[in-house]
Amino acid sequence: MSECEVCGGPLLTGAFFCGECGSSTRPRLDPRGVSRTDTRSLPLTSSPTVFPNNAAGPTFSDVPDSAIPPVDVVADFAAALSFTLLFSNGDSITVSSGGLLGRNPVAATGDTGDHLIIVTDPDRTVSKTHLEFGIEAGSFWVCDRFSGNGTTVHEVGRPARRLVPGRRYRVERGTLVGIGEQSFTVT
Repeated sequence: MSECEVCGGPLLTGAFFCGECGSSTRPRLDPRGVSRTDTRSLPLTSSPTVFPNNAAGPTFSDVPDSAIPPVDVVADFAAALSFTLLFSNGDSITVSSGGLLGRNPVAATGDTGDHLIIVTDPDRTVSKTHLEFGIEAGSFWVCDRFSGNGTTVHEVGRPARRLVPGRRYRVERGTLVGIGEQSFTVT
């Protein structure tokens, strides 16, 4: 068993996030191309699954009809994998995949995600591309994109903490995420 680089907590073999502080356990580069040896993150794309006995993998016809959940179960499952971001200005958006958030977010080469969320900030305390967010294994995560004013998370019942740029942090529902003088709550 290894230790988390942020809090020193124990990491289970193959863990994507630290169970103590929620920090990610995979390396990440600064989006400007500068190598950051002290930052870690999950890869943006996953490798293909290899099926040793069947090169094409299982087919839909291999699954008995009784194993396919009813439509309402599928809808409930999809709703559980979506998150709503409630912004301090009253706006809200529901997301079910990753993206970028900022005053004028722009995807860099290699970025993936379906959402580019523009945050209105007349005082310009939110960077153009302030943070990246996504959903991994049913958990919502955020990653400060080396913003000028940083990102903080205020989890219910815990002290606020400032995020290390370039690291992904798991965020529970009900958490307030501060971006400059703006914020949003994950529900």
